Amino acid sequence: MKRTLKYIISVIASLWFVSSTAASLQEVKALVDSAKYQKALVVMRGVMDKPQYGKNGDWTKLYGQCLCLTGNYAEAVAPLQFAQKAGRSGAIYYLAIAKQHLYQFEEAAELISLYKKKYCKEGSEWSLRCDSILARCEQGQNAVEHVCDYIILDSLSLPEESFVQQFRLGPESGRFVSSIGGEICFISSLGDYQLRAEGDTIYESRLLNNQDWEEWHPLNIPLDGPKSYPYLRSDGETLIFAAKNDNGLGGWDLYSTSRAADNTDWYAPERLPMPLNSPFDDIALGIDETHQVGWWATNRNAAPGWVTVYLYKADDEAGYLEGAQPERGRLVSLAQSWRDSAGYADLVNECLASRPAQRKKTYNVNIPITDDLVHHSEADFSSPKAMEAYTLSLSISERLSTVRKELDDLRVRYHEASPSQRSAMRQTILDLEFQEKNLVLLLEKKQKEYRNLEIKALGRF
Repeated sequence: MKRTLKYIISVIASLWFVSSTAASLQEVKALVDSAKYQKALVVMRGVMDKPQYGKNGDWTKLYGQCLCLTGNYAEAVAPLQFAQKAGRSGAIYYLAIAKQHLYQFEEAAELISLYKKKYCKEGSEWSLRCDSILARCEQGQNAVEHVCDYIILDSLSLPEESFVQQFRLGPESGRFVSSIGGEICFISSLGDYQLRAEGDTIYESRLLNNQDWEEWHPLNIPLDGPKSYPYLRSDGETLIFAAKNDNGLGGWDLYSTSRAADNTDWYAPERLPMPLNSPFDDIALGIDETHQVGWWATNRNAAPGWVTVYLYKADDEAGYLEGAQPERGRLVSLAQSWRDSAGYADLVNECLASRPAQRKKTYNVNIPITDDLVHHSEADFSSPKAMEAYTLSLSISERLSTVRKELDDLRVRYHEASPSQRSAMRQTILDLEFQEKNLVLLLEKKQKEYRNLEIKALGRF
């Protein structure tokens, strides 16, 4: 990951040499105001364990806000609750968002209603934002009480730009392909029908007898909002797609519809149940009719720029679980959904069998996690927090190399300098040696942190 030296120095300086709380708070606020939440988070992580920061309402509010806006919802709760008790009104808003994404919809609705009542002028932009979140909380509470009893077989973490290549849909089910323009299209198993989405509209086209494609024409689907990743099941009647709609659970949601009797219009789409949908972005779904399994992609439990692809048994007869089921909706544990205690390894292996053989790779990077586990890139991390700690360790390591080079150069010049020049250089050398010592300690701490986080995420206690 490329980072400018100026940015690295500013981060390291913020970790050790903050001499004034007010000045540092201004720096963090400037980062937050410019939507640089990840950078602000890196600065704050180095100091929040100190009482003057971790017990300060302004700091905890900004810290929780940045955690929330970078997807670290569970971690954001404690600092936001502290900031709320300290009287920081903005903490209530972000605490509601965190609770919503943790499927605590009733608590989130109470918080956002409180924030709107006390701090928002009726009809203002913030009041409308609160209304939108409140609507999503109501939808979420209803959805968490109607979670479908799907068996979730496995999950993969994949880059967002190429995840559909891992959708193994079988010969009966068609496939997703990238067009020359880079958009994702769906092509039927016979190769004579295709779908694509652009803006609010899904288009279809059929292959003519002369082997040319007819012009694209829009489908009349009664649902507002942008749409993407259209997929038609092998029955030729059932259309599944993602849409960003005001009545959704949040972000992109997955919908299903079918052709009307006149074969030209489509019935009103229905949002798919949890766990297929969530407060996060649920962006694509396809069914392998051969194995009766489904693949769906979501950005929940994924690092920025990545998606989690889940494999599940596409059982049309799967019923709904009784009562509110937030853990099953959140996919806290895949094994919770299993009906066979032995697991489904054979079915998973069979579904993955068509994956193209990969050439043996040679690696330029080795990231030791345990004695028998080595990662070779950031993409190998299962834990987003571990990847973040590893990324910061790279910045620290780069800064350490810079400091050591400066020290080496300065020591050579020191031995060649006159007494008066040595006197002027001595304090600089001492400062650099102090930085080197602290950088070494922090690097060791971050390396230990990302290893422990990754080991925990992989269940290797």
